[in-house]
Amino acid sequence: MRNKNAAVAVGLALFAVLMLAATNPRQDQFDIWLEIQGIRSPSRSGEDAAQGGAFGSIESAAGLPAADSGFRRTDCFVFSLYDSRRADGSADRSYLGLARSFIRLR
Repeated sequence: MRNKNAAVAVGLALFAVLMLAATNPRQDQFDIWLEIQGIRSPSRSGEDAAQGGAFGSIESAAGLPAADSGFRRTDCFVFSLYDSRRADGSADRSYLGLARSFIRLR
């Protein structure tokens, strides 16, 4: 009975870790979240999108990297850390990305 409970506990813990890893937010999800929150303006203005035409939509559909948001992502398997630096190298803002959610740390 004891071994069965331990196996169930290990199985549940493994499932939780795998779910967190599967929902670890990507850089493009963070860029979209920044735009929605109003922290950063959209990466392409309407004029740029009009000039890009069909090629702009093909680039975004192909999953090419988005424009640099000024944040550096550190992937930690089950969560991600996003931070930006000032010109002097000191930390400016930091966010934790966990389960496709973002929490401001600094």
